[in-house]
Amino acid sequence: MVIVNESGLITLVNAQTERLFGYHRSELIGQPVELLIPENLRARHVGDRTKFVQEPRTRSMGENLQLTARRKDGTEFSVEISLSPIPTEQGLLVASSIRDVTARRRMEKLSTFGQLAASIGHELRNPLGVIDSSLFILRNNIGNVEVVNKHLDRIASQLKLANEIATKLLEMIRDKPPVRDRVVISELVATAVASLEWPPGVSLVRIGLEGLPEVTGDQAQLRQVLVNLLENAIHATAPKGEVRVIGSVEGGNVLLAVEDTGPGIDAAVLHHLFEPLVTTKAKGIGLGLALVRRILENHGGSIAYQPGANGGARFIARLAALSAP
Repeated sequence: MVIVNESGLITLVNAQTERLFGYHRSELIGQPVELLIPENLRARHVGDRTKFVQEPRTRSMGENLQLTARRKDGTEFSVEISLSPIPTEQGLLVASSIRDVTARRRMEKLSTFGQLAASIGHELRNPLGVIDSSLFILRNNIGNVEVVNKHLDRIASQLKLANEIATKLLEMIRDKPPVRDRVVISELVATAVASLEWPPGVSLVRIGLEGLPEVTGDQAQLRQVLVNLLENAIHATAPKGEVRVIGSVEGGNVLLAVEDTGPGIDAAVLHHLFEPLVTTKAKGIGLGLALVRRILENHGGSIAYQPGANGGARFIARLAALSAP
């Protein structure tokens, strides 16, 4: 609950507001309520607030709109807000009941995305198969014509990309429980590294991987997690730089960090970084990190982002360590 006066200054907050936004109430009392709103929306909110004071009534704020609030640390989250005018002798007060609906919005988005992904993924398979077959026939009948072969190579490259997109779309909507095997982290990293093409200028450093506790999980799915994270790191670091894979143990969990020396992640996308169709790449499709989170959460784990020690990006996968028998 946040209560503001006619001037938009905060006069009262409850403990839930402190927890939700990360402020102590002493930091909020007397401050403009726009402090709790993303910077790009503050000017508009002043106008909306003025209109509400002129025609006060109990209602939802921003009806039919998706609202966003801003925490003390700068992170943004989805909210629903109910407004209630409170007439007093000193003037009008407005009580705002604020609910964090981030989890619900995410589920709604994933549900919609899943339906779309299923349709696109299946519908793409047939035409891609026809193109692949035709490409094979052309290659075997065209002869050695350099210009033609150059364009056939371009078609093959784009066909591979389209197939990868279809595969990732279908992987995103599968809710198949992971197979539970014992997984040795150093071996998992080795197989993921070996499956990728490494540019000559990008070096790999492995730290703390030997002797880590085993985890349980699906070898193929966990390898996909590492492949996606390593692919992103290589892309961010190329043509020259360093990718680090760092293992550690914390509170009964195995932490596996993939860090690069690239430019880091744009702050504008941090809040939505692990959602489908969010990408920082010029030619990215925004499915890799969403798939990483889905796989890890299905394994009872998690994924987090931190700025890297050298200015790049650092992604940390967390899985429960396997207890010794």
